Amino acid sequence: SPLQQLARSSGRSPWRTLAVEALALELAATALSVDPGIEPRRIPARDEARVARVVRELETEPAAAHSLATLAQRAAMSRYHFLRCFRRVTGVTPYHYLLNRRLALAAQRLREDSASVLQIATDAGFADLSEFTRRFRAHFGRPPGAWRAQFLHGGQARLLA
Repeated sequence: SPLQQLARSSGRSPWRTLAVEALALELAATALSVDPGIEPRRIPARDEARVARVVRELETEPAAAHSLATLAQRAAMSRYHFLRCFRRVTGVTPYHYLLNRRLALAAQRLREDSASVLQIATDAGFADLSEFTRRFRAHFGRPPGAWRAQFLHGGQARLLA
């Protein structure tokens, strides 16, 4: 539930701040959209272009510290409007988009690079190794070390099967 996510995400890091801000705005949006008579409006092309510009920035610098306020400012939108538009354009919140991007980059490096798991986690934008490991396991079904080991020992065929 959003409240459980908020409790897990409480903390002072910029990464957690983005999660808390996004969840708070999602809760507000959900509360406002409870009326079944309200139909969602179409996103103007101008707003889609602004979101696309921010997505390109996230793709270019996924490990950088991003806050919802900063992303919204780059898109020249309010935080609430940016979150709503971003979710309609991408299908996920900025927090989840960035999390998925960081995890994908980390998985790729684990397959191709001999750097330590800690180094890869830090380079991907995670400040805490245990948080990275927990998120990685939830996303890929195994911890980072086991993910890497399957490729080192010819397990690629098992993964793709």
